[in-house]
Parts: sequence; C-alpha cells; structure tokens
Amino acid sequence: MNIETAHIIGTKVVEEVVHFVISVSTAEKEWCTVKRYSNFEVFHDLLLTIIDVSELPVGCVLPGKRFKIWYNHSDRDFVEERTLLLDHYLTRVIQLSGTHSAVADLLLGFLSTDAIVIELPTHIPIKQRLATHAFPEDAEVTDIQINATRVVNDHVLYQVDCANSFRESGEEGHEWTVLKRFQQFLDLDQVLRASLSHRPEVVSQFFPLERHFKIFQDHLDPHFIEHRRILLQNYIQTLLLQEPVTMNEHFLNFIGIS
Repeated sequence: MNIETAHIIGTKVVEEVVHFVISVSTAEKEWCTVKRYSNFEVFHDLLLTIIDVSELPVGCVLPGKRFKIWYNHSDRDFVEERTLLLDHYLTRVIQLSGTHSAVADLLLGFLSTDAIVIELPTHIPIKQRLATHAFPEDAEVTDIQINATRVVNDHVLYQVDCANSFRESGEEGHEWTVLKRFQQFLDLDQVLRASLSHRPEVVSQFFPLERHFKIFQDHLDPHFIEHRRILLQNYIQTLLLQEPVTMNEHFLNFIGIS
C-alpha cells in the first residue's frame, strides 16, 4: 500500500504549537493525520539514512528552522509560508517514493500515525480558499499559477500562467502567460500597498515577500528557486482573492492586461 496523495488542508495552534492537518489517500482508503514541524524534522532525518541527499528531487527539502526567539511561530504569515513549503515537500517525497520502496514504506509509516477525526482547521490554505472562491462574471482573471521558471544568465524568470474561466477555450483572454522577475513582484507589492492604503483590511491580507540578498543566498540554487516559486504563487493567488486588487490597474498591468 503506497501513499498516492498527501496535502495539508489546514492548521491548528494548540498551546502555541502549530499542528498541520494532513489529508492522506492510498488506492484503498483515505484518512487524516496531524503533524508538528518537529515530526517532519525526524522524518527527514530518517529519510536521509536510506537515500543520499544527492538523490532528492528539487524541492524535497524542509523549510529552514526558525527560532521562536526571533519568529512568532503562530503568526498567520509564518504559518502560511511553512504550510506551503511542507505541503510541497510531501508532494516531492511522494514522487520519490514511486521509485524507492524503502522511502514508500517510511512515508506510509509516518503518515499512518497520529490519525485523527477531522474537524474544521483554524486556518485554511490559500489554494483551498481559491478553489471555492466566487469570482464576479466580469472578472478579467480567475486563476493564476506559477508552474515553471527559466534561468536566463544570472537571473530567474517566473512563468505566470493566467486564465479566465468565464471565457471559452481558444477565445482571446481565456489563457495567457507573462514572465516576471522577483523584483517585479516586489515593485507590484509596493505600488499596490500605496494605491490601496485607504483599504487596510485589503492590504492586511497580502502575503509578505521576503528579499534574500545574494551575498547570503545563492539565487540560482535549484531548491531556493523552487521555494521562491511556491511562495510567489501563493502571493499572487492571495491577491486574486481580493476584488479591489483584481480591479486595480497596477495588478492588471502586471498580468498583461492594459
């Protein structure tokens, strides 16, 4: 019995500790389990005892440990970022388990413990909210994904795939793509915060973008690129849930709509 899917569908904070609620499925059954970040650390250490780090697929690394003395681990934005990266980590481990039976057994054991009866989590990931979001019929865009990147010389381009479900396949404006650098996301964030400063309830929902300077971080490292791609996708999808943003000229210009 192998794990086919495993996704973090929400989180709960219990006594200042974040617990990740994971929906798991095999070909035979489905269940939910709950894990702390420390549980993922133990699992990853065990994973590295049966497979060499060089065999790990891109993105199959845990988000960095951040100490509570400097970070509030129950902060909304911190939880959102860690949820995204741990969910992506599980996806990559499942891919790896398809070709390594020992990894498959280890993963099954990890996700089979701490089974729970599912209750409504206190925090719902953006992609879950986006799936049920009701867009107005005059919306210019209803979905944005960043599924690919391109390295050009010394910088990375992120492929922003846009779609409008209200338009027919093949019709102009149904699907299109724009390429953006990380700095362009930062510029968008700055101008949106300024132009919507009179709507603090909207701006407060923005997912923060964190700059990493090249002197400390290799921006062309495949794992770094993959993590940044996931976080940028979450950022732009968070904006997509805010109608004042989707009607904003700066946002529309960013996604290629004049």
